[in-house]
Amino acid sequence: MVLKVFTIPNCGECQAVKDFLRQQGVDFTELDVAGNFGNLRQMRRLTDGRRVPVTVLAEDVVVGYDPAALTALLAKKELEHDPGA
Repeated sequence: MVLKVFTIPNCGECQAVKDFLRQQGVDFTELDVAGNFGNLRQMRRLTDGRRVPVTVLAEDVVVGYDPAALTALLAKKELEHDPGA
């Protein structure tokens, strides 16, 4: 499963999420919503707001920079990679 992070340029919370994921050694796909209406529509289908960042893994969505929620999301990602755990 691909971890996606919807962002905009010059967003402190967006940078914090990306830094957090990199520190955890997690690969992710960054989707800029500022100039890409397709990315914006995709993000809006996942959340009813306009707040970024939005971090998505399958059906799970974390809005904003929330280290505890991101850690829980990453734990789910790990379980998917190691179903015997």
